[in-house]
Amino acid sequence: MVKSKLAGYLVLFPQWLFIALFAFPVLPLKATNFLFILFSVYILFYWLINKSIGFFEKVKPNLIITLAFIPYLVEFMFNYNNSVMQNELLKKLLFFTAPISISIYLILFKSVNVRNCFNCFAGSVIVVSIYSIAELVFRQILFTPSSYDNGAYLLRWNFEHISHLHPTYYSLFACIAILWIIYDFENYTARWKYVLMASLVILVFLIMLVAAKMPLFILSVVSIWILYKKIKSKRTLISIYALMIIFGTGLIFIVPSLKNRTQEVGNYLSATSSHENTIDQRELILDCNLKVLAFNFWTGTGARNSQLALDYCYNSHGTSIIEKDKFNSHNQFFTLAINYGIVELFLFLITLILLIYYSKGFLFGYIFILAAMLIMFTESILERQMGVYFYVLFSLLIINQRKIMGEEVK
Repeated sequence: MVKSKLAGYLVLFPQWLFIALFAFPVLPLKATNFLFILFSVYILFYWLINKSIGFFEKVKPNLIITLAFIPYLVEFMFNYNNSVMQNELLKKLLFFTAPISISIYLILFKSVNVRNCFNCFAGSVIVVSIYSIAELVFRQILFTPSSYDNGAYLLRWNFEHISHLHPTYYSLFACIAILWIIYDFENYTARWKYVLMASLVILVFLIMLVAAKMPLFILSVVSIWILYKKIKSKRTLISIYALMIIFGTGLIFIVPSLKNRTQEVGNYLSATSSHENTIDQRELILDCNLKVLAFNFWTGTGARNSQLALDYCYNSHGTSIIEKDKFNSHNQFFTLAINYGIVELFLFLITLILLIYYSKGFLFGYIFILAAMLIMFTESILERQMGVYFYVLFSLLIINQRKIMGEEVK
């Protein structure tokens, strides 16, 4: 009896670990890394003991996400003493390890509760949100007018230190959590629906509070599409759309950080913008992205030199609005192309096309890829480990969804 219970726990333990990985938004980065290492080591030993077969058949499709990041590994091998490349390898290591460990996991445990993975992710974002709001109130930041000066700099700075998430990354995670809750809302019990509706209000409020532009755009566009797919009554759908427009427009005038972002657009269009205007900064970043890429179109600068090349371009404009080492290309596609040339970008685009192919039959897979692609136009999300966890874990779920989801998620 004791042995059978122990055997049951040995089987459940890696499944719990796998689901726990999707709580990465609420966990310190070191804790997430520890969980992943523990998961990988346990799975490897379990696989060797059980002598399971079929590894190469399982791992081949998962290696799709590794393809575009092999140049990082090659550059590191030739420059292993370079601190920039050491840091790059640490950030990109998941692209090489996760496809292997998760392939082994799928050999051993063919059945995966995918909803638990998404619910764990959404739940972790909700926990971060509630804790962050409570801390902002407790520290007297939320209702202090000066917190919203200079693009709500103080608010965003304090939010990042409280949540340990950059406002853009938090907004992206909250956006995906909201879209998942809306997408899967009909499958929750009545009691949970009330909790989730309250959680949606908190998540939307915080996204608007930190005012990251692209996540707000993603949330607006994709939520409209999901509601169109889910709600059959045209009258109900129009009513919801009308409420969304009224609510969203009202918040622009109520939430100071949103109001500030709106004023930036007006100032830019009226040519009265200043060096602090983020639109001006983005315009300069785009200009330097194009210039650096043009000079390094085929081979790139190498990851260890790309920031130096961008900084040189920023300095050549004779402006101080871009601080040294503060701004990367703010575009994942430009980052890859500047690092290793146009062929590298082509490989990455092939990866995204294949992910779209593997999403067949799973609508939320398309939603994830659309959100990931849109955020990559304004942020280099794969240049931080948190962004790598987000992209890799969900991409691997999408690649394997036909095998592990079956009829569970449509």
